[in-house]
Amino acid sequence: MNTDGDETATSEALATLKSIEDMERSVLKYTRPSVSVILAVSLLIGLQALLVTRVDGPTQSGDGFDLLLVLTTLLVVGLVGRFFYKLRKFGIAPKMIPSSASGKSLLIGFCVFVFVVIIAAMSLADGGYSWAPYAAAVANFMATYFCMYKFPNGEWIPGERSE
Repeated sequence: MNTDGDETATSEALATLKSIEDMERSVLKYTRPSVSVILAVSLLIGLQALLVTRVDGPTQSGDGFDLLLVLTTLLVVGLVGRFFYKLRKFGIAPKMIPSSASGKSLLIGFCVFVFVVIIAAMSLADGGYSWAPYAAAVANFMATYFCMYKFPNGEWIPGERSE
């Protein structure tokens, strides 16, 4: 038996796997949205949670808050569209839904979290806790920011756990 050949093949395979992981990490970091886009999307999710969970609900009189939410939504859609356009110019086509099972479960878990926070805040606000809508807005803002920063493209960046 040629043990030197087996050890060489094993070390080459490990080096190749490390190289692939490093390349995947750099691509995921490159495709991560900028902090301004992440903040804008997170702010939008937080504002929507605040709007939905207010005791009086969306106002009919138009106090300006609803208009602010609509304008913010348009701004965020524009920023995200610009970001996706920039990526396509470089030959990168981002997916809206992750391809892996762990990425899909992360997306579903995030959606469930947002909806549970909103429903809990609505219940608490109906019970007289006026702070609940603001807490829901902050919780959804922080969760969105964390997920968009740590999970670009719906996947954990390899090697980020120890950093």
